[in-house]
This record gives sequence, structure tokens and C-alpha cells, in this order.
Amino acid sequence: MQKPISYRHADGSAHYSHCYPEDVSRLPRFEWAASRRAKRSGRRLRTALRLFGSAFALATAAFWATMLVSPPTSEATAISERAAQCAQIEQTVRPWLDREVARRARVSVAAGQADFNSMLLSYQFAHAQCMSGRVRDAENNLKRLDVMIAALADRYAPQDED
Repeated sequence: MQKPISYRHADGSAHYSHCYPEDVSRLPRFEWAASRRAKRSGRRLRTALRLFGSAFALATAAFWATMLVSPPTSEATAISERAAQCAQIEQTVRPWLDREVARRARVSVAAGQADFNSMLLSYQFAHAQCMSGRVRDAENNLKRLDVMIAALADRYAPQDED
């Protein structure tokens, strides 16, 4: 049995029937019969999907060709160059600080702890400046720190009595 068909009349009333009227010139399609419009829209959908797929494949191929021809440069090389440059600048101050930190770890109370703490903070600040790319500022701070270390070494060095 097929679905009920609604009929609307000119006066606004409607009735349902399972039979088609005889004055209809063209019978409505059954549900199982596909329309030409549905066939055309299905064909359009397949065409659109194929077009999208081919455009996506072309974009993917272009992307990978670009990556193979000119791969992106890594920031790791710039950081390692910067780190090497900073290590070269810091080589005058770093050994003294390492020795002093080790010595202060062995000795429970050391004279001049406040001076050492300020020099350690200055060194860390200069190192951060150097790693961030402000090499000139870091170099100036490290030179000042080197002068402070020399003055501290002169102050605490045992003095010869004549």
C-alpha cells in the first residue's frame, strides 16, 4: 500500500486518499523511482567531490615539493651560534664563578656573601642578555663583572708584609 496522498481544494479544505484522481495529466512518481533532478544533483555532487579531491591532492603535492626543495630553517642553529658566542664572551668570568660557588658550598660561612650574591646576579643577567641577542650589553656587563672580581681578589688576597 502506498502513502496517503493529500488533496487540497480551492475552498481550502483537504482530504487524503490512496488513489490518484483521474483528471491528473501526469501521475506523481513513486518513492522508489529516482527523479532526473536527483540524478543530476548526485552527478553534480560526485563531480564536486572529485574536483575537491584533485585540488586537495594538488595542494598537498605542492606543499611537499616546497618542503623538499627548500626545507624550513631551524632556530636551533641560531641559538647554538648565539650560545657559542656567549660562551666565548663569558670565558673570563665563568671559571672564577664556578670555583667560588664550589668553595662556598664547602665552607659554611664565607666572607663577602653579599658581594658574591650581587656578582652572581650580575652574571646571570649578562648571560640572559647574551642569549637574548643583546651581545654588546652582555659584554659590557661581563667586563664590569671582571673588574669587580679583580677588585674582590685584591681585597681578600693575603698581603705580604715587608
